[in-house]
Amino acid sequence: MKAVIDASIVLAALAPDEASPSAMRIIEPFLLGGGHAPALWPFEIANPLYWKVRRGLLSSTTAEQALKSAYRIPLTFDQLSPAEVARDVVPLCWKHGLTAYDAAYLELALRLAAPLASIDNALIRAAAAEGVKVL
Repeated sequence: MKAVIDASIVLAALAPDEASPSAMRIIEPFLLGGGHAPALWPFEIANPLYWKVRRGLLSSTTAEQALKSAYRIPLTFDQLSPAEVARDVVPLCWKHGLTAYDAAYLELALRLAAPLASIDNALIRAAAAEGVKVL
């Protein structure tokens, strides 16, 4: 079974300054087996790592290694255009108080009838309210 993989759980598993063993256990099956993600996923991985380097929390070499590890996860990215997805994302934002970025993960999980792997509390609550299984 493939799940929708939120960037938050990947960063928690792979970023050395976060290094969560429980997050790693959750994403481990997807490191080889793959999963699904919205098209914005690569940017959601890169942006926090960039800011950690800017703030001196990580070296650029360490951030680059985490980025490469994340990008090796065999994900299937959503093929719908952002405009098509936004029609369903925006109502989820309003309903659950989510950012559009987080609602994009929930929308994809709903559309694919797939579980969601995340450590984002607001996203987890919204997924549960929508009947989406959270890993």
